[in-house]
Amino acid sequence: MKKIFKIFAILSIIAAAAGCTMSAIDTQMTPEKEAATRSLKCDALPAYTLTAVNPSPVVFRITSNTPWTITGGEDASWCTVSPRASAEVGLSHDITVKALSDNPDYTDRVLNLTISADKISSPITVTITQNRKAKLEVTPITDVFPSAGGQLAFKVKSN
Repeated sequence: MKKIFKIFAILSIIAAAAGCTMSAIDTQMTPEKEAATRSLKCDALPAYTLTAVNPSPVVFRITSNTPWTITGGEDASWCTVSPRASAEVGLSHDITVKALSDNPDYTDRVLNLTISADKISSPITVTITQNRKAKLEVTPITDVFPSAGGQLAFKVKSN
């Protein structure tokens, strides 16, 4: 019985010694360590192209553990970006870029967005382009086709 007690006591001491290892715990958060823990991720493509007529919205996701903002196109009256900033940190946000109307112009409309976060040095850029209105002109045929058939010339002009 004494032998079993001695073996148990020795095993207990060994187990206690193995469980009492010292580890260094760093409780000091330096600016460098804080910056290294910040994260900004975005699944957006570098560029999106919207159709001139009935454009579909663009949706992408931002995930960050620090506040972020989207700048660019604040004065663009043809589209909206929502949300433009994080309300909370540590969450994912779906960003919707929506063209408010068909493009009535014969030039593309371009919106350059920059997604940046506090103390993160590499912003993310996304370009949204809405195609220009299509232009198709056909010069009217002034001649009459003969009933027997034949050829008549006309011109088509398109962008």
